Amino acid sequence: MKFHLFIILQLFWLVILLSAGCSDRVHVSGKVLLQSGEPITQGLVVFENEKLSGISDIKTDGSYSIGLIKPGEGIPPGTYNIAIQATGTMGGVKSDMGDISSNNPPEVIPETSQVDMKYTLSRTSGLSIIIEAGKSITHDIIVDPPKP
Repeated sequence: MKFHLFIILQLFWLVILLSAGCSDRVHVSGKVLLQSGEPITQGLVVFENEKLSGISDIKTDGSYSIGLIKPGEGIPPGTYNIAIQATGTMGGVKSDMGDISSNNPPEVIPETSQVDMKYTLSRTSGLSIIIEAGKSITHDIIVDPPKP
């Protein structure tokens, strides 16, 4: 009987600790913009450190909202490096499929990035943020266009 009570108490404290850990998340949102002020229209923003990663999709107006599992749910305080993965043309097959039965295959459109490739990895992007506990943060991310 004492063992069962011990297990129940341990589970109770685990739930309390996990709940407390979730409540300190900070809502971080903003826009991803080129130096010119033009928004990045699609892709992903990733905040990462040695312990965890937060992610958000980039909306057509350039906006993002970071979350650990779901975008917008917030992220714990800490220092994060930032990566931007923003493709302009998603790549694939051109709409004119050509004659598939002949030797004239459809044209494949290469994937292109809306930003300089250095932003693809958080360790090479040069972008970072320090998130402190407290209120929501608005953090716009300014990036360079792709190099020719």
